[in-house]
Amino acid sequence: MITIALRYRRAFDALERQDPQYTYAPSAEEWEEAKAVCKLLVVFYEATKVISGSKYPTANLYFQQMWQAKKALDKEVARENSPFPTMIVPMQTKLNKYWKMSWLALSILVILDPRFKFTYLKFRYPRVFENSAQTKLAKVEKTFRELFEEYAKLNLSEATQTQQGGGDMYMEMESNDPLSDWDRHLSLRIN
Repeated sequence: MITIALRYRRAFDALERQDPQYTYAPSAEEWEEAKAVCKLLVVFYEATKVISGSKYPTANLYFQQMWQAKKALDKEVARENSPFPTMIVPMQTKLNKYWKMSWLALSILVILDPRFKFTYLKFRYPRVFENSAQTKLAKVEKTFRELFEEYAKLNLSEATQTQQGGGDMYMEMESNDPLSDWDRHLSLRIN
């Protein structure tokens, strides 16, 4: 709604000049505050569209959205004469709370995105975590390796069960999963 009002600023100014009884026109300072609010809120609007929208079937973009929101809030806090510091500080507190709970999971999703991988985290973490970036990167790498090893063991045990006479089980899996024979294919290639 504010963005629409900004588009019609000239109309508000013209109405103020033409109608002496119109006393609701925003001042120049209020227009500047409206612009600042819009710049800040558009970041959260875009993040909300990505995170809660149905156009994005994976969560690999969440990290970038969180980063954009953090950057926007940090920029506004650093700005002298910010028109709304009382609004920014609670927003920043909530974002930091969520970030502390989710940074590791969001980082794993970034690694799995073929466009970014671990190199993106190496680039971004010094800006996000500053002095603790290397420690956080090591934790992400360790966690990712543990997840991969767990997945590999699970995959290997399923392939072993299939090879050891689980013929009926294999047929049952095959009927439910169109890629169930892929593990068998891989195990035949290895042997």
